[in-house]
Amino acid sequence: MRILHLGFFSVLILSQLEFLTAKTRTICKTNRIVCKKERIIKVTEATFGRFGRKRRKKKITCGTKNNFLSEVKELCDENTSCLLDTSVPVFKKPCPGSAVCLRVKWRCRKKPGAIRPVIICQGEERKIQCKENTIIIINSATFGRRTLTTCPRFGIWKQFCGEHNNVLKKIKMQCDGTNVCSLRASTKDYAHPCQGIPVYLNIRYNCISGCTGETFKCTKRSKKCLPTSKRCDGKRDCQNGSDERKCECKSNQFECAASKKCISKYLRCNQIPDCPDESDEKNCECRADEFRCKTSTICIPESQKCNGKNDCADGSDEINCGCRSNEFQCETSKRCISKTLKCNRQQNCDDGSDEKNCECKSNQFECTASKKCISKYLRCNQIPDCPDESDEKNCECQADEFRCKTSTICIPNSQKCNGKNDCADGSDEISCGCRSNEFQCKTSKRCISEKLKCDRQQNCDDGSDEKNCDCASNEFQCKTSRKCIPATLECNRKLDCQDESDEQNCNCEVDEFRCTTSTLCIPLSLRCNDRRDCTDGSDEKNCRCKSNEFECETSTACISKTLQCDQNEDCKDGSDERNCPEVQCGVSHVVPQLSNCRLRIVGGCKAIPHSWPWVVQLLLRYDKNSNFTHECGGAILNSRFVITATHCFLSENDIKQWQIRAGSHYKGRSESSNQIRLIKKKTPLFNPTSNILDRDITILEVKTPFVFNTHVRPVCLPERHPRKGDKCAVVGWGTTKGTGHDDILKQTPMPIEDTQTCNNTSNLKGDITDYMFCGGFKEGKNDACQGDSGGPLMCVDGDKYRLQGIVSWGIDCAKPNLPGVYADVFKVLAWIKTVIGMK
Repeated sequence: MRILHLGFFSVLILSQLEFLTAKTRTICKTNRIVCKKERIIKVTEATFGRFGRKRRKKKITCGTKNNFLSEVKELCDENTSCLLDTSVPVFKKPCPGSAVCLRVKWRCRKKPGAIRPVIICQGEERKIQCKENTIIIINSATFGRRTLTTCPRFGIWKQFCGEHNNVLKKIKMQCDGTNVCSLRASTKDYAHPCQGIPVYLNIRYNCISGCTGETFKCTKRSKKCLPTSKRCDGKRDCQNGSDERKCECKSNQFECAASKKCISKYLRCNQIPDCPDESDEKNCECRADEFRCKTSTICIPESQKCNGKNDCADGSDEINCGCRSNEFQCETSKRCISKTLKCNRQQNCDDGSDEKNCECKSNQFECTASKKCISKYLRCNQIPDCPDESDEKNCECQADEFRCKTSTICIPNSQKCNGKNDCADGSDEISCGCRSNEFQCKTSKRCISEKLKCDRQQNCDDGSDEKNCDCASNEFQCKTSRKCIPATLECNRKLDCQDESDEQNCNCEVDEFRCTTSTLCIPLSLRCNDRRDCTDGSDEKNCRCKSNEFECETSTACISKTLQCDQNEDCKDGSDERNCPEVQCGVSHVVPQLSNCRLRIVGGCKAIPHSWPWVVQLLLRYDKNSNFTHECGGAILNSRFVITATHCFLSENDIKQWQIRAGSHYKGRSESSNQIRLIKKKTPLFNPTSNILDRDITILEVKTPFVFNTHVRPVCLPERHPRKGDKCAVVGWGTTKGTGHDDILKQTPMPIEDTQTCNNTSNLKGDITDYMFCGGFKEGKNDACQGDSGGPLMCVDGDKYRLQGIVSWGIDCAKPNLPGVYADVFKVLAWIKTVIGMK
């Protein structure tokens, strides 16, 4: 390029030169691409393959142009420096067996503003925030896994998933233009890009000058952001006053003449200039039909003077008014108030003149000094209620009065023993000679009307008014309590008397059973229903079970025949599990066929329906509105326990969101052979390490036992460690990577690999722990994959299959020299037997 020496313009051309010039680098192992300070990388081309030479240009002989552009852009864009390593799994070779390189083309551009990277691990929540008067702009947003060690608490993962910027649109809608934004990395908020793999949210954003939606931005230099409530509020909040320009005053405001500033209407004519031109204090004389308030220059209509309402803030419009006939004038302020407010025991005049010279009512006492009226019952109650305590003086009762027992109140003698409680404690009605038309309560000696005796309601505290009463002709009298109840309640098969006398001497119907002790009759259908309906339990004695029930030997209890021989003792004596035909573990009614099954569960072949009756599906729903879908596999140990992989529950740990489906052949189709069970308890194997895939075994207890038949049976536990040369198989409904039959159960033979040899390979590099082993074909082709996790690896032992491993993890699926990794069941056999209750 030729540069003209034109002073300032030559400098401008030089500053753009680095961006205009594209750089190219070919990387066969590891190398770094860089830009100068204050400039960042923008990748334009990225091709991974084999390049032949054609003069100076490199011709692509394997791989397609820009086949890894999105991966390199994610690693390098917006950075000043970027290290590229072609040996990591993210760069999958386009032509196996050939030496390949990565050719990258990039430009360096000026930083638009500091790009801020944020990583949010699955299950975590974080806030991204900009400084005051700046807003968030999202540059990229990816939900998945693109590196080995990001979020180290999940361990090292060599499987990658999630397209670049797969959640960019959703997060931009949520955060762009805001000052603070809260984000959560959850499969409930974003679609899970890869089942069974822990993922993270990778965000890059920058902050630019600006105001959020509900703010006003000052013009020119300050660029300050203000709440919209401060716009046109009559106060200058921006330095240049731009928040008060182009404003129209409201009905309760006054507009200044020169500045057009809006001020409160009540600041007009208050003898203080609030407008810069003092226009608020001009022309303040009241008109002939107006009244000027005393302490301000506010004018009100003359009709509002002396209308009984304070229209002036100081109340001067209601002073020196001739009060009406139905009003009272306060002494000091001369205010008029309604006559109904005089002597109402509340002070309505400021000087209290409305409560002076008031006469008390007949049920009130007048305080000596203040003339205050109080309740008559507050007199002589040993608590001073008058300011001068006159209500507690001269409290001796007169000759014609009676003093109440628990207070000093005096009542007229005529009110004693009048059948009414005139004393609060009722002492005026005690020790009275009851009249001929009255009844005296036994304990309290109170007198009540004779009509209240034997009226079926307790009027005396001790109930003596309802004792020794004869019942009416249409009533029945309880034997012990003498209580009267309606005659219709006798022999109605319900206990209405406490002593059950209403149900004695009753004849039971033909379809009823009489309780031995209580003589109660109950429906014959309640006899021998395993519930105690008679109080003495006689309805459950000497029972014989129904045709669909099994009778326990010792207790003679009846249980459903479906609970007999289900490998769980439901009778206390265990008789329901005796003399049962043995359910053999690891033996299927339909013999599995594994010969000639070397296709590309990636690979493998279709299983014969119900040839693996111990294999189950673990179904998950991500929210209450969605359906249950296949997430992992598992195996039945006995009628109450299933074994699977711990990492299956990374997506959702709440067992209420899971179901177990046994007896399946099709992945997402309901079948008559299905048995669906809810999870009662989840017991993972204790893992003291930070590697979540170590000891990757969990046992699930179901709420309702499985019923064993030709479609649902248990697998056998192992008796030794798996060895190289064992004939083994893996089954599952997981990803088939395009090899077909995704919707049905697939199977594949799975040879056992030497663990030490497997652990020394360059890809695994010592990741295999003592609780794992390897299995697979050297050339790849057949393997377990996503969705098979938790499923069983079973090996033949005579005529049985024994559970040797649980599908755990691997690097990609069915790749050469990358065997699958399985959790070792025999290693933790003692723990498994303890959890499921085996001796």
